Amino acid sequence: LLLRLDGPDQLDAGASSNDPQRTVCRCAGVNAASIDDSVLAGCGTVGEVSKATRAGTGCGGCHEDIKGIIEKHFQAATA
Repeated sequence: LLLRLDGPDQLDAGASSNDPQRTVCRCAGVNAASIDDSVLAGCGTVGEVSKATRAGTGCGGCHEDIKGIIEKHFQAATA
C-alpha cells in the first residue's frame, strides 16, 4: 500500500467516490468522468477501458475501481 498511488490515504481532499472529477487512475491521470465516457462509448471490460483511456495501464491498482464504474453502468441499464 505504501507504493500504490490509489490507496485510501491518497484520495483527493473533498472528492467522494461518486465525484466524476475524482482521479481514479493516478498513474495515467484519468478521472471517473473519462471512464464513464468510455463505457458509454461501448467499453465493457477493464481492458477495453484501459485501451481507450490508459487507466489501469500503470500499477494496476485501480482495476477494481474501473470495474466498479463499469458495473454501475450495467446495473443502471437493467434497473
